[in-house]
Amino acid sequence: MHNIETGLKILEENKKNCNWFSTYGVVSHLINKINAKQIIEIGVAYGYHCEYILQKNTEVNYLGIDPYKSNYDPNDKFAEEVKIMLGKETVQDGLDMLYELVSTKMSVYGERFKLLRNNVEQLDDKIKDDSIDLIYVDGDHTYDGVMKDLNFSW
Repeated sequence: MHNIETGLKILEENKKNCNWFSTYGVVSHLINKINAKQIIEIGVAYGYHCEYILQKNTEVNYLGIDPYKSNYDPNDKFAEEVKIMLGKETVQDGLDMLYELVSTKMSVYGERFKLLRNNVEQLDDKIKDDSIDLIYVDGDHTYDGVMKDLNFSW
């Protein structure tokens, strides 16, 4: 079992194993292209992308949406990897700690960062129409999950 401080070190060390970083500039490019100020990212996971966005785009307000819920997709190994990486007994314990770690790490961005532990369909009435400039969909990668996220985004 790891505490928050150890978990943050593990999370930082895990960056070396991620191969997603080559795509991160795409969203920042779009943010700059359309002068986006309010963005949503559906699917936050480790928080590496939101950290990149907030570092590179200092005038952006970021809202991350991720339920950090296990077993949404039995073919996705992410949750099991988190459990093992953080030394937790259950997959859900690992995701609970990951949520805490991402929230803690990103708190340095103050009011510019907000993380909601929800599914997108739970937020439909909480986000004002035309208040968001850009939505990046990278949550549930199942067909049904992507369709829900796209319908919400629309």
